[in-house]
Amino acid sequence: MDSSFFNLDHEANDWKRLKSRDVLRFLIGFHQEQVAELEAQVELARTERLRCEAGASAIRDALSSERYVR
Repeated sequence: MDSSFFNLDHEANDWKRLKSRDVLRFLIGFHQEQVAELEAQVELARTERLRCEAGASAIRDALSSERYVR
């Protein structure tokens, strides 16, 4: 696709060019918003994974030290 598809050429009607620019800005903004939401979800999942790994490590350490105590 080129700029003529979006009516962004200098020869295009001013009204169409401005409206096309608005549509592109909306789409890019929507995309950025989705990216931000996905990044937040990834960060939450990463935090949860680290918490679970720490818990598993603590349990593993407790169980392995318990064997040697008996």
